[in-house]
Amino acid sequence: MGDTHLSAKAFIKSNLKLALQTGQLSLHYQPQFSLAQETLTGIEALLRWRSKEFGWLNPELVIAVAEQDELIVLLSEWVLRQALTDFAQVQNEVKRLSVNLSVRYLQRRPVVTVVEKYLAESGVSPHCLDLEITETVVLESAPALLNALKQLRQLGISLSMDDFGTGYCGLSYLKKLPLSTVKIDRSFLHDAVSNARDALLYHDILQLARNLDLRIIAEGVENQAQLRFLQLSHCHEAQGYLLAKPMPLSQLLQFTGQQKTSEFLAVAEDIHFLLP
Repeated sequence: MGDTHLSAKAFIKSNLKLALQTGQLSLHYQPQFSLAQETLTGIEALLRWRSKEFGWLNPELVIAVAEQDELIVLLSEWVLRQALTDFAQVQNEVKRLSVNLSVRYLQRRPVVTVVEKYLAESGVSPHCLDLEITETVVLESAPALLNALKQLRQLGISLSMDDFGTGYCGLSYLKKLPLSTVKIDRSFLHDAVSNARDALLYHDILQLARNLDLRIIAEGVENQAQLRFLQLSHCHEAQGYLLAKPMPLSQLLQFTGQQKTSEFLAVAEDIHFLLP
């Protein structure tokens, strides 16, 4: 297992640049839904790379390898540009496109200039773009980085904290960053439907986000019990395999056309340990 991991890592380092140049990488899109309005609200762009040697490569490993040198610049800008180009084809049906930005990339490039360029090329409005950052940004919150994030918000772009709750982001830092959304890590939801103390913790996280006037997206919705929990908790939005799996653009175009009358959300039922 370890040898395979090391081999995959070496393969990525040696072949990522070529893969970018020869069209081996692709993007899949996972839909996000409003729990109150029962409508499709956004899509998240997710990196995919299928190699002959290793099959589908772990996207997290690909990004981790790219972050070790300037490959992260090439990869990040390819993802952003391709995602905006694809989104232009569905923006009449989908309000928002979410794209992850690596902290290492944010440290290396004048991100505001790059984002403005790709928005102009694609014809996508800044208000449709949501850039996701991780809690690592808290540890790297140099003045120049914070200033870049503020400039992005001033353009009308929204900023999301991805995998919230898994890192070191305290309340003071959460207030400091110009965020519009928090995405609660899937691990919290998994435990919340089976353990009363974890359910209370999830409620506390939701309430904290509401108090800061942040949109809340729950990640990792995989079964009806989790969906009901979120509905009863008045979470704003959700994404996960129960609602829709990540899909290529061709499939997304079909999917968005079928969402005119949505029936994907069940009526919430009471769960005995939930808070009022």
